[in-house]
Amino acid sequence: MQKEKKNARRHSGGIIGYYKKEIAKGITNINGTKSQNRLWLKLEKEFFGFKEDLYICAIYVPPINSNYFENDYNLLENDFNTFARQGKILLMGDMNARTGKCPDFIKGNSCQINNFDAENLIPDYYEVDTKISRNNQDNVTNVQGKSLLELCIASRLRILNGRFIGDSLGYYMFTYMSINGYSAVDYALISESLLSSVKYFQTDDFTYLSDHVQIQLTLNCNIKQIFDLKSHIEKKNG
Repeated sequence: MQKEKKNARRHSGGIIGYYKKEIAKGITNINGTKSQNRLWLKLEKEFFGFKEDLYICAIYVPPINSNYFENDYNLLENDFNTFARQGKILLMGDMNARTGKCPDFIKGNSCQINNFDAENLIPDYYEVDTKISRNNQDNVTNVQGKSLLELCIASRLRILNGRFIGDSLGYYMFTYMSINGYSAVDYALISESLLSSVKYFQTDDFTYLSDHVQIQLTLNCNIKQIFDLKSHIEKKNG
């Protein structure tokens, strides 16, 4: 759990990560981040059946005019550069970013440029961005949104909102409600190479408990043997 700041003028909830005790052995809490606005967890590839370790970041990015804004997107990119060399990335949280209809990939990206004048202008190992349409009922783009999109393009992260079963049309895209109306500021982002592992994504309905909705993500993994063993032991003891 990340604690609230000592000099905060009002109480805040901080960031908390919950997970079931059955999978606790496969999860590591990563200390060392320089911000109270991010909580990193590592999911071990051997335990979850991934090809690489998965680094999950629960994140809160304050509004840009907040006293607690820390140039968070630059700091987040620094974290990403560290963990991306060791595995894949998943970010989820309130990013106070409105991305409108803008793409989170390089438009018109193609290796065909190498055919120009018979010269190889880009290296052979260059990976072309995959064009995947994204629906969004929030048409506004703000400064934070532009920073988020730049992070996606630079880091090959892709926004899941408005792209997958559960929110494929973006009709339930709004995640925040205020006196000024509805907006989409809570996101899940994942390494592009893990898009095929995403099974389900959805934004829940608004409730009286919060002005934000809960967002949910289901990833394919392979820990069935662990639970089968646990079930076998329970039946044997029973």
